[in-house]
Amino acid sequence: MPLTSVNPTPPLPLTLSALGGPAIGPFTLVPTGVATVGRLLESTICLINDRVSRRHAVVLHKRSGWFVIDQGSKEGTFVNGVASPKDHPTPVGPGDILRIGPWSFRLSLGDVPPSEHALGTIDDRATARVQRPAESPGNVASRRLGLLTDCIARLDRQRDEASIARAVLDSAIQACGYARGAVLRRVESDGDVVVVSSTGMVVTADRLPFSRSLIAAASEGSVAAMSRGTDLGNQAHSIADLGIHSAICAPIFVADAVTAYLYLDARGDEPSLRPDSAAFCEALARAAGLALANIKRAELDTRERELAGELAAAREAQQFILPPSHGTVGCIKYAMKMSPGLFVAGDLFDVVPLTGERIAVVMGDVSGHGAASAMLMASAQAHLHALLTATGDVALAVDSLNRYLALRDTGGRFASLWLGVFERGGRLSAVDAGHGHWLIRRADGTPRQIIGPKSIPVGIDADALYEPCTVTLSPGERVILYSDGAVEERNGHGEFFGLQRLVAALAATTSTNDDVAAVFEAIRHFTGVTTLDDDVTIASIACED
Repeated sequence: MPLTSVNPTPPLPLTLSALGGPAIGPFTLVPTGVATVGRLLESTICLINDRVSRRHAVVLHKRSGWFVIDQGSKEGTFVNGVASPKDHPTPVGPGDILRIGPWSFRLSLGDVPPSEHALGTIDDRATARVQRPAESPGNVASRRLGLLTDCIARLDRQRDEASIARAVLDSAIQACGYARGAVLRRVESDGDVVVVSSTGMVVTADRLPFSRSLIAAASEGSVAAMSRGTDLGNQAHSIADLGIHSAICAPIFVADAVTAYLYLDARGDEPSLRPDSAAFCEALARAAGLALANIKRAELDTRERELAGELAAAREAQQFILPPSHGTVGCIKYAMKMSPGLFVAGDLFDVVPLTGERIAVVMGDVSGHGAASAMLMASAQAHLHALLTATGDVALAVDSLNRYLALRDTGGRFASLWLGVFERGGRLSAVDAGHGHWLIRRADGTPRQIIGPKSIPVGIDADALYEPCTVTLSPGERVILYSDGAVEERNGHGEFFGLQRLVAALAATTSTNDDVAAVFEAIRHFTGVTTLDDDVTIASIACED
């Protein structure tokens, strides 16, 4: 029995929730296809603003996660305050802040942001009067200055959001004299929040001690407060019902967006808001924002380094085992080009001389991207090469490779494969194991339809058997092989390059080299970019009479 029969957990959709900018969204993106972001009306996420380019960025999912790619926008695309390089994938994840034009979006995984349960705040906006506390004159008292200095030093040692929230909250409680407080993560612009850290507060689904009007005022970018004498209304579960007579809320910024709040309140006989608390809370909130931004930048740098290292290793593995890009081997003349994309795929190509002047040609694609898929591709190619050299039997080689992969832990990966053996005179025996991307170009430039048995990719079912089909190539005909990346490349409107454009590119070609060059030129003209999304492999094979 196969050792890997459990399907991998499907990836979650990505939700973009606006934290800053004009009211919009949220947007939920599924992990299939490419989501375009820009001013064009047909964009997946249409952002009508002069600071947004017509084709600003794309968001897409690959096996290793979600990525944002700037499309050469005028004002840039920013992740956690760091500009994303043009045409370069920037890995993103939950909690990241994506800034495009005047909008700042918090990213979260799943249909409803975020995975934690958001808490609704008390909707007292119709009755509450929020005050902007006046700044106290003079310098901050020496005790508070000491607490602020100690807090900044403590923040420098923290490595996650919860630890930062705890450090800021401790300093705020000590300095301001409040008995309770919380650091709240902003979910969206509607006032719902997530409690990151709290002290002295009882927070449940039906006991929500946070003022929506206070948070809304702080969302505008400065400290806001309520104090004695403010009309808080008589609603059930209101601030007044909880005995709160004084509260303060300071916004926490990350990448120019309000992403969280420092929230303190006083109840019963506890002292009211002190005049100099606003400046101190604002300083703490700014320190917290800087610490959070530093952590997110460090996380982004780590992701970038990991991605770069993985892609470099994958490309090295691919290049090491590739045959020459063109040549004559026995009875065939071939040309091949593999163009690396932003994400290294597990494309494989090989030419294997067999006994009796027969020549085997292999093209395939391991599912997924990155080093793991490239290493599996290298292993599959080596295994297949050895089997073909030893037996020369197409079906036996594919059957054996299928069992080899299916009985190993490949992390849910499998491989589509095309394997053909060419003989002098034009006879071709081929196995199509879930590949499907090939055609015969007639001498007049038109495609010839191929009807034959097709099977599932290798590495899924260890007991699957593969049957070859046999065709005879007429004089002047050439076999064109291509990876799925060729027909699935998209232009700025999200359209696929497709098979019809590939066939049209071959209409006037005269040789194997021309075939490959013409298809690549057509793809680059269609996409309008120099670096393609995925690896694209094109091969053309002519068989001598």
